[in-house]
Amino acid sequence: MNWQHARSCALAARCQTIGDLLGLPRSLDADFVRNVLDRFLADGDGPEADQAWTSLAYVLTQAFHGRVPTTTFTAALRAAYAQGSASGLHRALVESPAFRTSPQATAPLVTLDSPGLAIDVSETCAVGLTSGIQRVVRSIARCVPQSVPRGMLVRWCDGTHCFTPLTEPEVERLLSAAPMRVDDGPANGLAPASRILGAVRRAVLWSTRRIDRILHRRWLRAHRPQRAEPSVFLWRDSLLLPELAGDRQHVEALRLVTQATPVRSTLVFYDAIPIRHPEFFTPVTLSSYLRSLSLARDVDAISCISHTVRDDLMNLLAVLPRQRPPLLAVHALGADLPDEASLQPVTFDRPVVLCVGTVEPRKNQLRILQAMMSAQRSGSRFVGVFAGNAGWLNGDFRTALAAATAAGHDIVLRENVSNAELRGLYAAAAFTIYGSLDEGFGLPIIESLRHGCPCITSDRGSMREIAEQTGGCLLVDPENPADIAAAIVGLVDDPDALARLAREAEEADWPTWQQYTAQLVRFATRPAPGLEIPQRRTA
Repeated sequence: MNWQHARSCALAARCQTIGDLLGLPRSLDADFVRNVLDRFLADGDGPEADQAWTSLAYVLTQAFHGRVPTTTFTAALRAAYAQGSASGLHRALVESPAFRTSPQATAPLVTLDSPGLAIDVSETCAVGLTSGIQRVVRSIARCVPQSVPRGMLVRWCDGTHCFTPLTEPEVERLLSAAPMRVDDGPANGLAPASRILGAVRRAVLWSTRRIDRILHRRWLRAHRPQRAEPSVFLWRDSLLLPELAGDRQHVEALRLVTQATPVRSTLVFYDAIPIRHPEFFTPVTLSSYLRSLSLARDVDAISCISHTVRDDLMNLLAVLPRQRPPLLAVHALGADLPDEASLQPVTFDRPVVLCVGTVEPRKNQLRILQAMMSAQRSGSRFVGVFAGNAGWLNGDFRTALAAATAAGHDIVLRENVSNAELRGLYAAAAFTIYGSLDEGFGLPIIESLRHGCPCITSDRGSMREIAEQTGGCLLVDPENPADIAAAIVGLVDDPDALARLAREAEEADWPTWQQYTAQLVRFATRPAPGLEIPQRRTA
């Protein structure tokens, strides 16, 4: 079978799939274009006509190209129709490079068992991180089979400009936190600062010849024949967005799908920290966050991870223009770690005071380190353990930690901690410290309490909200090392106070990830009125 024949067969199959899904007469090629025009096109101009053209472009581009259209291509289709009616529109589709030369024109179209749920995990499956949002997304993905049998994990492909289902190997790598290989598609996630700085340091030492070889390999990779990806066609389905979509094309495609289809879209909103504290973020990360936040103007529903976050979001929505307010809800994150039977024992010769979190200024490890040093100088005997991946601007903390250990303080840093090792650290800890300056939730607090481990945490925002609901916590001023040090000394040197908090921690009731996912899925798939695309008015 030659490529042209494969393209024609794929086009026929896509037209049939879409026609059946949309209730159109079975037709091919030019007749299919006319049927879609009759189904969607509104007379005149204005918002209704713009909406109709967005839907029309989405349907036709998926049918002919196996892709999600860009705004530029949508405008080109509209111009082609204005110049040549249905025949001009058909020519614009079949004479475009996306149809004549792209392998994506042979791609199969994938639909969900309607009504189904598509879960976009594009950013997380491209990186190997297991903290923060990545932990949430991986936990949701792990619980999806039990919560929504008709669920589908999808990722955005920049090269083919479509959403495609994750393959079984990709799902396995997502759940195991193994980053996607280069051959698997584009990595839309941002590289950690440590990886970027390491690459710069290595590049300084490279020879010109080595740089030429690397550039040549990347040129070959960029220009090698592109393979077709199955394209997910969403219509009367639900779309869950549990991560920050920072890639520009990805955000544009999500916006088009929410506008062009009767999909019910739900965004998980984590925090407004980059708005309140831009000093904690790089300009690239801040730009990525703002692009993702812009989706709040288009989605139908938003799930917030705490009441504090919901209040922040309501303030943001007051200045974000949108036609109707989204449905809001609060769903508290789960707390259990996966593979509960697996535990890597961790032993120390003294009580352990554990601090879990990405090492960066907002997580406040430098002040916590100063508090640990002060407590040890006062005579409290314990091992201070920091567990977390390297974030950005962690140089001051690392310098201070090196000086502390050189001075004889019993404090260590453990990076790239697995779930099994983290469980072992919680089991070994007398209590934990989570003194972040600002958080949307504070997942290590709940993880600590679930392991029966009391937590010293910040007397602000969502962290105080959790502590007041659960007990088992001691609140401190995170910007006052002396206050943190006094709390450490009080628990290390007062077994009765520690035991009282430990009992509260063991009694704390909190949802599991399975329960959280089930709540989120029910919210994301809840029927909502007014989501159908109107049909063309007939005379």
